Amino acid sequence: MKNIFKILILILVGVSMASCELFSPSRWEEYNQSRKERGRECYKYPSGNVYCEDTK
Repeated sequence: MKNIFKILILILVGVSMASCELFSPSRWEEYNQSRKERGRECYKYPSGNVYCEDTK
């Protein structure tokens, strides 16, 4: 039973680390910068949809 709790705690720590990385502003800034360098423009509509197009 103790092993199951250890495995669950390990999984929860892994998931929380991954979710923190997803919401990291510096990581998203890197992504946006690389997208601009590749020549992609993305537009977000008020409905929540996102449209991207290549500009080069």
